[in-house]
Amino acid sequence: MPQPGDPVRRTGKKRRINLPNGRLATVKLTDDRDYTARLDVSLGDRRWVFGVRQDDSAEYLAGYENGERTALDCPDWLDHVAEKTGLEGFDA
Repeated sequence: MPQPGDPVRRTGKKRRINLPNGRLATVKLTDDRDYTARLDVSLGDRRWVFGVRQDDSAEYLAGYENGERTALDCPDWLDHVAEKTGLEGFDA
C-alpha cells in the first residue's frame, strides 16, 4: 500500500505527499498523448495540472479552484513535490 511520501514514477498511481507545512497534497501521474505523462497535484479545493517532459521537468498547463479553471500561481511547496516525485522541477 502506498504511503505518504512514496515516489510517484508509474502512471496511474496516486500518492499523498506530506508537505513541509504539515498538509497532505494528492499527486497523480497519468498517461498523456502530448507529454511523457500528466501530473495532477491537488490541495484542498485547488488543483494544478502539469505536462511532464522527457527530461523530467514539468510544464504548467492549467489550474482549477472549486472545480473551475483559473490561473493559479505555483506555490513554493511544489519544489518539495518535485523532489518527492523524482521530477527536476516545475516551469510556471
